[in-house]
This record gives sequence, C-alpha cells and structure tokens, in this order.
Amino acid sequence: VDADGPGGRPFAVFESSAILIYLAEKSASPLLPARPHHRNAVMQWLMFTTGGVGPLFAQAFHFLNSAPEDVPYAKTRFVNETRRLYGVMEKRLGAAPFLAGPAYTIADVATFPHVSRHSRHGIDLADFVHVRRWYGTIKARPAVGKGMAVPGGIGPITGKGRD
Repeated sequence: VDADGPGGRPFAVFESSAILIYLAEKSASPLLPARPHHRNAVMQWLMFTTGGVGPLFAQAFHFLNSAPEDVPYAKTRFVNETRRLYGVMEKRLGAAPFLAGPAYTIADVATFPHVSRHSRHGIDLADFVHVRRWYGTIKARPAVGKGMAVPGGIGPITGKGRD
C-alpha cells in the first residue's frame, strides 16, 4: 500500500509486475522509459517474465527440489521449457546488453531473481554465455545485492545455493 498514492490517498497495488510499473511511473524512473517504442520493449519483456519465466521456472524448481514424489515427466517437461526460455533470453541478450535493449529496466529487475536460482532449475549458465554476462552485470549492482538480501532473510547472493 502506497500511503501517498494518487491524490495523496492510500493506494493498494498487487502483483509484482504491476508494482514495478506503478513505482516506475510514480517516480518517473528511467527503469520504465517514456518513449513509446522503448516502453513497449520493456513491457514485452516484463510480460515474458510474468507469463513465462516466473511460472515455468517455479515449476522446474518445484519438481527438481521440492516435490513430495519423483515425477520424471514433470521434471523433463519443466526443465526443457525452462531451458527453452533461457534460450530466448540468450538470443535477445546476444543482441542487446539488457532484455529491453541498451538500458537496465524493470524487465531486468523482474527477471533477475528468477535467474539467480538457475542451478536449482537444472541450468548451467556456462551453456548461456549472454545470459551469464547479463546476470553478472546485474549481480554486481550494489542495490541488487542489498535487495536480494531482503526476502525472507535468505541472505545475499553468495555463489552457493542462490546462484
């Protein structure tokens, strides 16, 4: 809840992508460009994460690490789909430094935490050199390290378990 929402009144926002858009718009952040074609590129990659990366990486994570029973079909299906999505990112990041183009945006903010668990998805970033470069660039941002240390007391990205 933003205590200082529109008209100075409290305003509730839910869903991580909607929260990122709201905060970027409210602050006129360069993380969500104003120019239509740049903004649209950010929105496309944000939706890629919202509709694909988030749910499918979570399924791979679950069936590889948390499922109460071994389900080989589910493991194969979700790891293969996760690998396909890493391939989509690989192709894009071979053509641009960040998902939506030349600048770091909310699309990268939304996607990075999912990729930070790549080893738990059965993914080796050595197979995706452009994703690995992107990941390293974002991981090196001081604010990202601080942010990744917040959720649930998981701690900072250390190279063990989180990477």
